[in-house]
Amino acid sequence: MSTKKVRKIKVIKSKKKYNTKGLYSLFGFGVLLTGLFALLFVNSSSSFSNSGFSYAQTCSQGAPSSATDYFRLFNIHNDQWSGADGGRSVKLPDGRLMWLWSDTLIGPLNTDGSRGNFYLTNNSAFVQDKGCISVLNGPMSGGKRTSWIVPPSKYGSDRFYWLGDSFIEAGKLKIFLHRYQTTQVFPAFQGVDIGTLDTSGTPRLVSIDDTPSSNIGGDKAVQWGNAILPQSDFVYIYGTSAPDPKAGRELRVARAPVGQISNGASWTFWNGSNWGTNQSSAVNLIPPAQNLSMGISVTAVTNRSYKFIMVSKELEFLGNKALAWTADNPQGPWTVQTPLYVIPDPNLEYGTKQATTYLALIHPEIPMASGKILLSYSMNSLAPNFGEVNKYGNLYNLRFVEVDLPGGSANPGPNRVEPTLVCLGGVPCDSPNPTQSGGTTANPSPSTAQSSGSGSFLALLLQLFQQIFTLIMGAFKK
Repeated sequence: MSTKKVRKIKVIKSKKKYNTKGLYSLFGFGVLLTGLFALLFVNSSSSFSNSGFSYAQTCSQGAPSSATDYFRLFNIHNDQWSGADGGRSVKLPDGRLMWLWSDTLIGPLNTDGSRGNFYLTNNSAFVQDKGCISVLNGPMSGGKRTSWIVPPSKYGSDRFYWLGDSFIEAGKLKIFLHRYQTTQVFPAFQGVDIGTLDTSGTPRLVSIDDTPSSNIGGDKAVQWGNAILPQSDFVYIYGTSAPDPKAGRELRVARAPVGQISNGASWTFWNGSNWGTNQSSAVNLIPPAQNLSMGISVTAVTNRSYKFIMVSKELEFLGNKALAWTADNPQGPWTVQTPLYVIPDPNLEYGTKQATTYLALIHPEIPMASGKILLSYSMNSLAPNFGEVNKYGNLYNLRFVEVDLPGGSANPGPNRVEPTLVCLGGVPCDSPNPTQSGGTTANPSPSTAQSSGSGSFLALLLQLFQQIFTLIMGAFKK
């Protein structure tokens, strides 16, 4: 324990008289401040329900408008959330954003930035209201939070969901749920289900329905719902598979009439010349040599020489590029483009040996001040027993960058024509109520963690203390 010198301070009694009016003002303000603290405490307590959900009802903090803003907003480490992978986003009917996460770590960091006592759930979600985050987990069990969405009991207790893409249909959120079975090695893929959620207030699971692939699993099976492309007449469902684990993923596409996606009998599959009902006839759209990964984004776009863009990370954990393909039809043909972004080596950032990146996705429904497109990718480590993830608490989380789409200018200017990203029914994604979701690296900064409006709360405290200081000074004036 270190020792410090103690400086003696001579206390001088003031001969000035107190300003009584100033003191009364200070007392009144103190009462007001106490009431405000009580109100804040009640509101923060009431935002937690017995089910383990938390939801912020209002937010006075401005929405993020850059990649750096988003990293800071999601730099959360507490007993609700402490990093996750995935990070698919969708705009809800009321304008809020929802972020879908798969494997989620929960628990605060140590003072040195390492992880302390933490545990893992298989999925969680954020509801983002401007600059505030509400975390959605499952019920508490044994003193710990559980996964937000779990498979029906008919599948057994050793099954779990990783979350696929989502979209809005008839005011409800549809999420593709990739079901896995826990094993001693890597989880075994079991099939794909669809979850329907009521998004009014706190999003609530209404039902889980089968798909034509609910009971088709295995290492080489197609994982439908890795990307969703709603159009005015059909919803296009993209699935990836890995017949050769050493090569890139294959890509297939199905479609269902708008409003019928939960009806598996309505699905048809692109067989290379037309849409048929035989799932096994669906043809591969991307050669394995082009290094497609499991996670993809597909978005409609105007003001470009193409109508659709697809984005994916190169070769899952192995590559270092955010790749892009373009097409004039949802079923292709897809043409590979110049990579959108070369991802920095995460091992150089942390001094690690097995850190890796994956799941590059774009978020067209989120406007950036730069006019660029927000792109995210997940960061993790392949080191055993969470070794590097334990040592560097900020490693396991999303990173954000801002990119241009192919055919766009690298330097935004006054005459630049921005691409218009198109949502369901031809509505632009940045309209007040779009109906579908869809540069500069945001580096970690442990001192900028925020959650559930904590930034606005701290700003309020600062303003209050400034006013208190002003009153105190006024109270002691002549």
